[in-house]
Amino acid sequence: MKITFNIKKVFVLLAVISAANMQIYAQAPRVVYSTLIGGSSADYGHAITIDNEGYAYIAGQANSSNYPTTSGAFDRTANGSADILVTKLNKDGSALVYSSYIGGSNFDDTRKVCIDKSGCVYLTGSTQSSNFPVTSNSLEGNSQGYFLKLYSTGSHLDYSSRWAGGEKILVDSEGYLIIVGGTESATFPTTDNAYSRTYSGGGDLFVAKIDMKNNSIVFSTFIGGNGGESSPSFTLDSQNNIIIAGSTNSEDFPIVGNSFASYTQEKSNVFVTKLKSDGTELLYSTIIGGSDDEWAFDVTIDKNDNAFVTGGTRSDDFPLSESAADKTYGGNDDAFVFKISSDGSRLIYSTYIGGSDKDGGRGVVVDADGKAYLTGCTKSTDFPVSSDAYDNTYNGAGTSQWAWGDPFLLVINTDGTQIDYSTYLGGRNDEEAYGIAMDKLGDIYLCGITSSSNFPTTEGAYDRSLNGYVNIYVVKFSFSQEDSIDYFGQTPPQDTPKKFKIYPSGNFPILHSCPSFSPSGDEAFWATWPDLSNFKQTIYYRKKENGQWSVPVAASFSGGQYSDKLPCFSGDGNRVYFTSDRPRSGSGSPTDENIWYIEKDSTGWSEPACLDNSVNSSEDDMWISVAGNNNLYFGRGSKLYFAEWERDHYLSAQVLPINLTGLGVLGCIAPDESYMILQSEYVQNSSGEWIDDLYIIFQENGTWKQPVKLDPKINSAKSKSFAKISPDGKYLFFLGDNNDAYWVSTDFIKTITGIRTGYNFSLPSTIRLYQNYPNPFNPSTNISYRLTESGNVKLKIYDMLGREIKTLVDSFQNAGQHKTVWNGEDNSNNPVSSGVYLCRLETSGLSFQKKMILLH
Repeated sequence: MKITFNIKKVFVLLAVISAANMQIYAQAPRVVYSTLIGGSSADYGHAITIDNEGYAYIAGQANSSNYPTTSGAFDRTANGSADILVTKLNKDGSALVYSSYIGGSNFDDTRKVCIDKSGCVYLTGSTQSSNFPVTSNSLEGNSQGYFLKLYSTGSHLDYSSRWAGGEKILVDSEGYLIIVGGTESATFPTTDNAYSRTYSGGGDLFVAKIDMKNNSIVFSTFIGGNGGESSPSFTLDSQNNIIIAGSTNSEDFPIVGNSFASYTQEKSNVFVTKLKSDGTELLYSTIIGGSDDEWAFDVTIDKNDNAFVTGGTRSDDFPLSESAADKTYGGNDDAFVFKISSDGSRLIYSTYIGGSDKDGGRGVVVDADGKAYLTGCTKSTDFPVSSDAYDNTYNGAGTSQWAWGDPFLLVINTDGTQIDYSTYLGGRNDEEAYGIAMDKLGDIYLCGITSSSNFPTTEGAYDRSLNGYVNIYVVKFSFSQEDSIDYFGQTPPQDTPKKFKIYPSGNFPILHSCPSFSPSGDEAFWATWPDLSNFKQTIYYRKKENGQWSVPVAASFSGGQYSDKLPCFSGDGNRVYFTSDRPRSGSGSPTDENIWYIEKDSTGWSEPACLDNSVNSSEDDMWISVAGNNNLYFGRGSKLYFAEWERDHYLSAQVLPINLTGLGVLGCIAPDESYMILQSEYVQNSSGEWIDDLYIIFQENGTWKQPVKLDPKINSAKSKSFAKISPDGKYLFFLGDNNDAYWVSTDFIKTITGIRTGYNFSLPSTIRLYQNYPNPFNPSTNISYRLTESGNVKLKIYDMLGREIKTLVDSFQNAGQHKTVWNGEDNSNNPVSSGVYLCRLETSGLSFQKKMILLH
């Protein structure tokens, strides 16, 4: 294998790194999906939350008797003048997983929603229905509020009580339910351990912690002064302390620590109060505001428990930070966002947001880097939008009394000095923003209401038509980079397989495998069956040049008297491996199938060469796949083999201790070697068709688990075969019905639980630190290594000057395969800049290192 070093490429790479540092977003944030949901009247999406798999849960108020519901839902019939609605939307916004009414014969509503790890939904709100559904296992009460738990399938209520109802509900890390709401009752039930058992007048807050398992009140307390308080939001910090944000006009509102308000009498200011997790004391409590009215709508925290609050103000002297992104009050109402330290002692930053008309913040979330993402409403034609906005034009408002104009989505940088991204969103009529959520990948979800018939929706959305006076909108924005690989210009799938078009229109050979894409994303090889009469497979090829994919053609080395199949790129992209029955040397008749390869050279690709006897044998080698670190996996007869890549050659192949009973052949290995896909042996169905299914086997610390059958969405009634994982690990390809190619997001694999018992993988005799994958990377990369004996291990990241950046491992570890992730942060959890870094493994008196490239 030829290795060259091009210093000019290094300088070009460093130039790319420098340019990347100057960009806020290398690509403009994009709308992944946008859909409407609603019936023929007015339906309101007041809240949204996202689970770990990317499903959206919307809750609000249904006024339509034909609000869309699903089979098996708790209640499919409208009950009164207004019902609660709960809708779970699938990951690509194309369908409802479940959707249900909840309510009695009068008026019922909810403003917030949360979920637990099992996908159960929790709601709280108000009810005027005497027959509101309650469960026998719940706290007794007859208030005009409720709180409830809906089972994860949306089919029934696990718990429902009218003991009290609030503005927001959350589940803490110990499984207790926290409710915050308002009360005007001096006899509201409080507990002996409460911070305050005295009603102060004018309308106080209450905070309650509920133990649903034991059907008891852990604590219940008042918070307030002699005026009125309201709190639409609260959040929990890392210790389950309760951070509440709202509005107060009480001159004696309890202050613990600093105050940031210049005036309170007869005006509403924002308060932020942290209540200890046991409800016994205020850890801090502060007022923020100017000389006119303010109101808070939402609060969240960052990883350091600093609180972020957004809302609206009419004060031209609202307290601002010295370098605020916007220090000018625009008039009418302005939105604001501020960040307050975890102990409440200081405003880290505070800024106006808005134009010359009416603006208000409605929701805020924060990413891992500390950037705040806001949604709200604006009537300002000069609202600050960025050059890469999804929509940079104000769309207008109707004549409704509640008309707000357009929702907005805005991102502010970590220190509050700059708007990184801002866009309008809406149609020509009325919209209102209500909720915002962020998933674990950093994608943003918005919900609210619209009365615009031209509200922007996306192709394939659940509903693109306005059905009534007011419908719910749900929009997903992605701030992550587009796939670096252009998969023949096709839109990537979500959790449902869809056809992958390998050929443009025209007559082409039948597929014999899915395409293998190069890591750089500009070449693809796959196998075909041009002539079914002689079973000779030919490898086809496409290349992307000047932004366009070439027409498929037979590869120059393939075709004719020999059968070439199952091409796959090496992890570094320098080789393409395939199986062939061509003779090992010279010309002649077809032989047993061996593993061959072509290699990149100065003219493109070399002539085929056969791997040596350390891998090949006199038996057929039928099925091959290559991991991201170039390790080779292949099938020979009824056995699976593994050959480790050592610098420029393969070590001797070893048998993997995997029982293939009932399984046919290897499909593919994951780029990081964490799992492999195999297909079952062909069996006949009732129609006499030969079919097979796909299975997954996970590998953890040198042990391969038992096979698990893949999701029925993939294993339908037809045969599935020739599985292949994309080089970035994001997509699974396979051949399905009529030998068509399909692809699906690999996100579903994260939900599969492998069987614990498995096969021990006998380790080779050398310690290895593998090349990180992907490389270059952004924002994180996988680092794998192998230990041949147990011992103390140090795995650290250094810069090119030898300074320690991050300690990833410093502990005793057992022999076996290990993997960790570096997320591009230093030991203080601060993001590091783009550049070249060293990963160093130290164990058993030995040291190994690899270079890595971080590109922002």
